[in-house]
Amino acid sequence: MNRSYRLALGLLFLAVGTAQCDPVSVQCPDNLGVTETAAAVGDWQVYVSSNPHAFSRMRIYNGPPQGNVLLDADNATDEQPANYRWTLGNAGDSLWVECSYHASALRLIRTLPKGLHSCRAVKSETSMGLSCE
Repeated sequence: MNRSYRLALGLLFLAVGTAQCDPVSVQCPDNLGVTETAAAVGDWQVYVSSNPHAFSRMRIYNGPPQGNVLLDADNATDEQPANYRWTLGNAGDSLWVECSYHASALRLIRTLPKGLHSCRAVKSETSMGLSCE
């Protein structure tokens, strides 16, 4: 092999190697503590419950969740959320995961590393997570 061919081949292997990502595991917290305030209305008093908001649902987005580009699981029509699988294709470079909680408009969000190709749901006793590669 000539030198320029070996160099080009080496750069190609380097590019392919950097496009992939190490496996990633993400777990939504079991519950979310939320502090709310409200002004009393008429004869009504305000009562603030100290109960935390329990985990409700996990979603994957292509881009920040505010953009509303939700990625449906490959098997969403015939499986329960605990068995969901996603094939990410080109979306693997701008992925976000969102954890939502019962009776709360607040969400926890975070980015996922670039270069992921697939994810599967991982159910815990009181929450849900992702295992991605």
